[in-house]
Amino acid sequence: MKILAALLTTLFSLNTWAAGGIHCEINDQNINFELSATVSHGIPSGPFNTKGKITFKSKKVSHMNQSDFSDVLQAWLEDGVINLVVYKEPNNTEGHSTINLKIKTKSIGGDEDYVYRGKYNLDVYYSTEDSYNVSGRVTCEFLS
Repeated sequence: MKILAALLTTLFSLNTWAAGGIHCEINDQNINFELSATVSHGIPSGPFNTKGKITFKSKKVSHMNQSDFSDVLQAWLEDGVINLVVYKEPNNTEGHSTINLKIKTKSIGGDEDYVYRGKYNLDVYYSTEDSYNVSGRVTCEFLS
């Protein structure tokens, strides 16, 4: 019985370190973007409790400003790599539109191995013929 109690205590205490957080930011001439999400260290699953916001600096897509993100379409979280795809179909525009943001980062290593830097590529499609495509640098942090 004591062995079972010790085993159960160990298993339940694993949950305290079984999740971590991702925080990514972009602030350049194209966009302001911020995303925070919780991720699991154990069973493979996508990020959850995702919160994010994007603001476009270009007047070309200013009508789509301040789109909130509540989920991440895809995520690759491997040793030294954080890659995310964020997808949204905003309902605050006329007609059909999509926002597709791809983030690819690698750990900078050393004492700051929780810091990830890389590039982003943003594709915004609105109406049937117009699009807005930009890219730049992104910084993410993985907090366990």
